[in-house]
Amino acid sequence: MTTVGPRLGWHTRCRSFSAPWPTLVLAWSLTIPKTLPSTFNGCISQLIPEGELEWLRDFELYHLSGWTPVQAEGRLDGHHFYFRARGSYWRFELGGNERYTRSPRWWHEESWPSVTGFQAGYMSDEEAVSCILKAIDLFRNGDNSHFKPEHPEYERTILEGWSAGALSLRIVTIRLGISGKEAVTRMRTWGIELPYTADREVQYVESLPMRKLRSRVGR
Repeated sequence: MTTVGPRLGWHTRCRSFSAPWPTLVLAWSLTIPKTLPSTFNGCISQLIPEGELEWLRDFELYHLSGWTPVQAEGRLDGHHFYFRARGSYWRFELGGNERYTRSPRWWHEESWPSVTGFQAGYMSDEEAVSCILKAIDLFRNGDNSHFKPEHPEYERTILEGWSAGALSLRIVTIRLGISGKEAVTRMRTWGIELPYTADREVQYVESLPMRKLRSRVGR
């Protein structure tokens, strides 16, 4: 059984918790030391109901912190994950790394309804954890075949990953074996929204040394 103890960081944003405490890890099962402030125990119990922990094997939450964006990091099934909520969307990415030198292999993005349409970056801890739990359930129990190169929707999936911000254009060109300009053309054909960084990223990718690209699609 994994316990909550000193390590890489739960940086709580609960208003009721102000006492200093070493960074924490939240994992498969919670065993909270009695020496922790009662307010912190209450915060944890509100965030993750005990019944929902029963299926959270191989899950660690290193931190949940900030506003606009709300961000979280941890590990799921041995892979690094990153959660981000800002504007009108939240996104969960799996398979990257803590240095952001590796791109995710799976992600899920979802709109966050609100009065203004731009309040995802102000979601509560409870709401953020609920989003993370939903993403975990989708990853483990959903149909993820469109993330595989042999799937007919793989190209669209990768292009949508760039649109959402989960992937850079450079990674898109590598995974699809196409140029940056061709990626933009296919985005428009699919009717996928271009990221606001599109022009800058195309210029950067086109300035890189030429190399033969080989598509992974259908392999």
